[in-house]
Parts: sequence; structure tokens; C-alpha cells
Amino acid sequence: MTSLCGASLASCGDGGPGPAPSLDFSTFDATIEAFLTENQLDGANVIVVHRDWGVLHQRAFGAFAPDRISLLASASKIISAGVLMHLDDLGLVDVDMPIAQVGAQQNPAWMRERTFTLAQMLSNSSGMVGLIDNPTYEPYLCQYSLLGTLQACGRSIYEADDAADIVPPDTRFRYGGGQWQLAGAIAEIASGQTWAELVRDTYVEPCELGTLAYTNQFAQGFVEGGVDAALSYPDFFTGDTATLTPTRNPSIEGGGYTTVAD
Repeated sequence: MTSLCGASLASCGDGGPGPAPSLDFSTFDATIEAFLTENQLDGANVIVVHRDWGVLHQRAFGAFAPDRISLLASASKIISAGVLMHLDDLGLVDVDMPIAQVGAQQNPAWMRERTFTLAQMLSNSSGMVGLIDNPTYEPYLCQYSLLGTLQACGRSIYEADDAADIVPPDTRFRYGGGQWQLAGAIAEIASGQTWAELVRDTYVEPCELGTLAYTNQFAQGFVEGGVDAALSYPDFFTGDTATLTPTRNPSIEGGGYTTVAD
């Protein structure tokens, strides 16, 4: 199964001047249909959005309904980075300052001096162990857990015994991993809000979205089929959010879900 979203960036405001042009998407649609057939996929949702004219084309393919909810997986990182950058705009964080100024200074229980910045974490250049290096790196495993809270997981990662495995910031690209969960925890500490509240205030209410939220599907996937199932699109999720276990430790790098219209 798959869900695709093709879009040019659009603001949350009103549509631009003048009517939208009449465009032919038949070749585009045929390409999607051929891809689904070739790869034996159940279906897809696509949307093409123009900044001024709004939605130019939207279509559901195969078994997918137009309003199907899909997990965003790593595309969640884009949305999560937006939350942090919004906090930077508000002056609640400075993405270019060492995270110790938020983690340890605002929460003295956090014992360690981390010198990398939020900007380095969001660009996967903090030096922390990433998903490609070791997706099951033990000191960061709480990032996959439904239990506990985002701040508790963030503290665990912040204080992790990882000195032998990290590298200096900006010396290596290390994709994903615990750095994203830690960034989310810092966002909660700096704002005094939960991640769900931050997503609501950054996106859902200003943009009048109906679905966007976060979960942590990895533990459910692991129960279903081990590490491979945990790190791939879970078979148990077919668009019904009732099958997602509630959690206060959402996956910041991979737990977003929404519709293509959102």
C-alpha cells in the first residue's frame, strides 16, 4: 500500500487572484496507475496544489478513498522541523544555541552538557547516532516506545552513555534517530506545551486542518513482525486511527499522520 502527495508549497491563506487554468493530468494519472500495478500496491492518494490557485488536481487510486488517513513516516520530519522553527520565530528557542541552554538550564534535572544545536539536530548533523548507523541503538530505544512521555524519553537520550559513538557536530550526516525525539522534548520544555498542542497551534488551527496528528506506531509494528515490521509501513494500519494506541511519546521523526487534503 502507498499514499502519495504531489504538491507545490501552498500557504494557509486564501487562494490567489484569477481562476485556475484548465490542466490535463491524464498522463500523470496513468503514470501513478502503472506504478501501482507494477509494484502490486493497493492504492494511492495524490494531490497537486498551487500557491495561488489551491488544489489543481486530487484523485484516489485503487482501494484508497479520497479521505484516507495515511502515516507520513519520515515526511513527518518536515512538519516537526516547522514546529521547532515556529518556536524560534516566537523567541521560545534559538535553534543556533547549544541545546544545553534549554535542556539543562530550564530543567536542572537533566544532567549533561550537550553542545550541539537544534539546527544541527534537525539537519541530521548533530553527530548523534542515526537510523542508518544503528536503528536499534540501545541508548535511544525509548524513541520507539508507546510508554512514558516525550520529555522522559528526551531526558534519557540527553543523558545517554553515547560518548564513544557520537562524532563532532557538522562532521558527518547521520540521518534520523534519537536526535529528533530529543528535539521534540526540548520543544515541549521550552514552550510548556505538549507536542500535540504544539502541532495544533502551529498547523491544525491556523491552517484549519481536520486530521494532522502524531502517533508512535513502531512498538505496534514490532509486536506484529519484529524489527523489519517496526521500521516499515505497518500492515495493521489501514487508515483507521482507532487502531493506533494513544501515547504521550509520539515519534517526532516518523509518527505524523494526515490526509492528502490536509
